[in-house]
Amino acid sequence: MDGGRLLTELDSLVHDQLEAARALRDALEGEHTSLERRDAEALARASADKSRAIARLETLEQQRRTLCGRIGAGPGHAELAAWLDSFSDGSDRARRLRERIDALTTLLRNCRAANEANGIVVGGLHRRVQQALGILRGGSPEPSTYGPAGLPVGTFAGRASLRA
Repeated sequence: MDGGRLLTELDSLVHDQLEAARALRDALEGEHTSLERRDAEALARASADKSRAIARLETLEQQRRTLCGRIGAGPGHAELAAWLDSFSDGSDRARRLRERIDALTTLLRNCRAANEANGIVVGGLHRRVQQALGILRGGSPEPSTYGPAGLPVGTFAGRASLRA
């Protein structure tokens, strides 16, 4: 396979990865909005979109790693960058591809941060639900804690203790 064809194939894969990463970013934004609005239907749609985008990204990443193995670039982005730096034929194409790879890396980092932020929101909502359930059950609004034996312990206002 000639160098120009390798760059074209790699560029196409990275382009597809960028599209999938943008879809993931959009799904994460939709997930965040759904969480803010407490919209369960929109959250379900955003979660499904997120799952599809992640599955697509995983498939494309495996294809990229396979191609990098075939060209001797190594699976990591650093190895690929070094391969592109050493590529002499079509240096402008190699430079543009590297810029695209850098954009993909930045976008994926932003997606990770957005996913972590959404996870924090979900954790906060979960705690509030647990507190509300505790109150409805006649217990403390504080979340349960666990003792050394791994059993729940805590204050249960309004309940008599059965311990003698």
